[in-house]
Amino acid sequence: MIWFDIKELERKLKIGDVSESTFFNYLLANLIIFSIFSYLSTNDYTVKWVIVVEIIIEIIVTVVGAKMTFDINSAGDKKDYFGRFLSLSFVIGLRLFAFAIIIGIPIVLVFSLLNRNFDIDENLKDFLELGLVAGLSIFYYFMLTNSFKKVSQ
Repeated sequence: MIWFDIKELERKLKIGDVSESTFFNYLLANLIIFSIFSYLSTNDYTVKWVIVVEIIIEIIVTVVGAKMTFDINSAGDKKDYFGRFLSLSFVIGLRLFAFAIIIGIPIVLVFSLLNRNFDIDENLKDFLELGLVAGLSIFYYFMLTNSFKKVSQ
């Protein structure tokens, strides 16, 4: 994997000297970086170590989930992993986003009402949010690996 020499990468891409495995490593590096960057400006949690736990969970789920999709594709017909990953990720991401909004609005309303009538511990809110983020990430890769199983047979 080439880290900084863009001319060398361009040369290898031009002659077709970059393997699927190397493409996967570039994808995985991007996914990890995007997972971390999304938390750099956040300050939503009462307990700051929850942010670190969420980042660690997100990276583990991303690495394991992406690796599973690559392995499923490699064990199947081995065709166009990156085209499949990008297109399936897009559609699954949109579907999961719609699902999260449909489910999330009632949950937010219930918690708002409960918080107004009862004193809900801020730490409990942090852990519920952590569980929700982890659950959605795991569910995303569950759906993605199932789609890879269907298309790579």
